[in-house]
Amino acid sequence: MKIVFSTILVSVMIVISGCIEDYEGPSGVFKEEINVEAEISDIQQVHTIKISYAQPVGIQLFKGISGADVQVISDANQVFQFIESSDAGVYKHEGHFDNGKRFKLKITLPENIVVNSDYQNFPKSFDTDSISFNTDYVKIQQPNGSVYMDYLVSFFINSSKNKLDKPIFLRFDVETVFGQQRHLFTLYYT
Repeated sequence: MKIVFSTILVSVMIVISGCIEDYEGPSGVFKEEINVEAEISDIQQVHTIKISYAQPVGIQLFKGISGADVQVISDANQVFQFIESSDAGVYKHEGHFDNGKRFKLKITLPENIVVNSDYQNFPKSFDTDSISFNTDYVKIQQPNGSVYMDYLVSFFINSSKNKLDKPIFLRFDVETVFGQQRHLFTLYYT
């Protein structure tokens, strides 16, 4: 009986594997498009904008663009200059952005290519009734197989609104102390 079952199982596996075809992506010359990853907030912190060239499928390297002039401009013509860090393509600015204003991004690349965005407002957060959290001391296994104990903090947000008519955004900071270590969590949810 076991031999018959094994034979049927192997036959089914051969049929299924014969149906799988290799995927080959588009061939030809890959055009390196410009990627901009930017997020600002009204929190006093170091804000980061990353500028890089897109890479072909399968290549996960960050190919940063150095030497760009990176600015965030408010609708009141206030200019916030971002300075390149020691990492190529990573630009930083320490400060905060006024929640009542609109902002746009202006990037001038070394080849005199200018990238502009439209003015945008900070998205409105949704109303919440309560925020609670639960802390558990749990075992965590790393990819190399080692196991260690650490705190797991779960957050729960409750709202009486039961229907979403547009995208919602939630941002909050929680500062906690475990033993001698201080952790600052910032959660962005869209």
